[in-house]
Amino acid sequence: KIIIFITLIIAAIAGAMMYFTHRDVGKAMLSAEEISARNVLELVELSIKAEYSKVLQDKCETILNIQRQLKGMTASYASILEQYRVFADRGLFSRQEAQRRSLEWLKSANFEGGDAFVFGKDGLVVAHSDSYMQGTSISSLQDIKGRNIVEEMREDVLKDGGDSAVFYWKKPGEESGSKKLGYFIPFATWHWTVGAVVDIGDVEIETQKKMEKLIDVLRQSFAKIQIAENGYIFMFNGEGDMLIPPPWYHAEDYSLVDSVLAENPALGKPTLVAHNMRSQPYYVRRYTRNNRQMLAHISYFKAFDWYIVVAVPVKEIQ
Repeated sequence: KIIIFITLIIAAIAGAMMYFTHRDVGKAMLSAEEISARNVLELVELSIKAEYSKVLQDKCETILNIQRQLKGMTASYASILEQYRVFADRGLFSRQEAQRRSLEWLKSANFEGGDAFVFGKDGLVVAHSDSYMQGTSISSLQDIKGRNIVEEMREDVLKDGGDSAVFYWKKPGEESGSKKLGYFIPFATWHWTVGAVVDIGDVEIETQKKMEKLIDVLRQSFAKIQIAENGYIFMFNGEGDMLIPPPWYHAEDYSLVDSVLAENPALGKPTLVAHNMRSQPYYVRRYTRNNRQMLAHISYFKAFDWYIVVAVPVKEIQ
């Protein structure tokens, strides 16, 4: 009886040890997998941040170069107006004639790829390199910061050095407006503002091309990363568009973001994910043969509005 009792005690102790060991090993494995997944996310984040810095720097340099050119052109136009003002002061022309001649010169000036124009305090365009724009009003025009162009760029508001603005301008007869960068300087003598504007849609297109190239590079990188046996990485944006799908994804079958991630509503709430930066949710991969439960780690890159998800089958960890 004593031997049996001791055997039972040993068995109980062994069982307890096995239970707690199994539990601790399980926790350790989950912890190790979490660290591994987060390391993958951090590497991806570093890659994206580095490319983002490069894209942003290239875009800023391009915009600054365009802005410097526009500033030089508006200064040149203003110098012509100033010369006609001097002629009027000397009595060579009447003020009205000097204004007419200066505006005629501006309308005939060759500004390849852009627009040169002058507007008054009321927002009416008194001269434009495109004749059909003369007499139109820009009083409702706002920049991307919500500032009214006329109110902010009037000659009595602008400083001598002038100011720039980015805005969408839909001209008469156009179906949709285009994104513009403009530079404005005051010509206080005649209560005018001189502006030079170019379309920067090409800059946006070039930036988009670089973004697409980055996504392509990430897609190739994701395909080479081994996460457990059947783990994977995918990426989508805040609009729900799949940017880099997992290898098993087929868009014609179903929407991953709408259906798979529906198991964990937190993944579908950008504000929540953006606030937490990273989360550790579980979700069920639905509409698949095995209907496997996955451990997913998510990271949100706010600048691009991108979500990067590393997912590992829980069964494999177990």
